[in-house]
Amino acid sequence: NYPFFDDDGKGKFNLKTADTRSFGGFLNMLFHSGPYGVFYGDVTFTDTRDTSNNYIPYSPALVANLSYGYSITPKFYAESRLFFASESFADLVNSKKINNFIDVGLKLTYRYASKMDVYAEVNNIINNNNYFWYGYKERPLDVSAGIIFTF
Repeated sequence: NYPFFDDDGKGKFNLKTADTRSFGGFLNMLFHSGPYGVFYGDVTFTDTRDTSNNYIPYSPALVANLSYGYSITPKFYAESRLFFASESFADLVNSKKINNFIDVGLKLTYRYASKMDVYAEVNNIINNNNYFWYGYKERPLDVSAGIIFTF
């Protein structure tokens, strides 16, 4: 009784269940090597299939989230990120394959005061046509900025 979402073809997702077998693994990495910055990453492999050997919808086989940050000066911090998901399907018979999801981002942060940061962030720098859910396109090149207060 593994729960999953199924698209009814009219833009509505219904919750369904299936008997499945699943195999997976993950790797979490954190490297803080002093003056060379901080690297964090997690990679997850999942093989979840029903009794007919079909992949369960919206259950990517490979998901990776990688991030590298570096303090340029004591007040400036830069961080690059990569999110990747592949081998995902939108239906239980696996006729609707979803393209690989690739999101490359960059964030710059300036420490304005001891408890206040100002940041600017750009996501989907390569302007990839990303779909995590079938028919629902993620934002194209996305720019945001803001202020972070820490109490």
